[in-house]
Amino acid sequence: MKNRETSFFWPSYADLMTSLFFIMLVLYVVTVVVMQGTIGVDAEKFKQIRDIERALQELDSTYYSYDEGNKRFKLNADVNFPSNQSDIDLLPEPVRQQLLEAGRQLYRKIRVLVEEKNINYLIVIEGNTQRNAFNYRYTPDIGYNLSYQRALALHKFWQRNGLDFNRFQNCEVLIAGSGYFSKSREADEDRNRRFTIQITAKIGEFK
Repeated sequence: MKNRETSFFWPSYADLMTSLFFIMLVLYVVTVVVMQGTIGVDAEKFKQIRDIERALQELDSTYYSYDEGNKRFKLNADVNFPSNQSDIDLLPEPVRQQLLEAGRQLYRKIRVLVEEKNINYLIVIEGNTQRNAFNYRYTPDIGYNLSYQRALALHKFWQRNGLDFNRFQNCEVLIAGSGYFSKSREADEDRNRRFTIQITAKIGEFK
């Protein structure tokens, strides 16, 4: 009786193992196919973003310089606000004209790029504030507030002159003030009164 049961067991066991082997093989093939498709899509997205970054770096160097380390642009206009002021109209006319032309350059570039409908753009307009020996240590909040107001003033200045980036459906603008602590600060504090612009491209929808 035992020999008869054994004779039935081993063929059944072999059939079961063979079936499991084929199931695992099919799952492996499906997984490889799915992963190859995902890698292909990610590679295409990466290429699109790299193409966008190269296009943005073609902004006129008269008005922009690119900070490679922090992946953002600095407006070359030597913005020298009066102390504790954020009103763009207080700046000399040549400086305002330079800021306006910088805005036009950026607007034209974004207008071309947003034609690619599956790509969204985040534009961060960042204001900066010059340090002195005491302000960044004892009154950091003043720096944050002032630099934010200056960035907002630039955004409104561009809007008043027909450069409203919010018109583009797939473009979002953020206003930021880094106070005395921007990552793009330079050793010469006189050069830390400038604006910086950061542009991030994102494939798909904003979540």
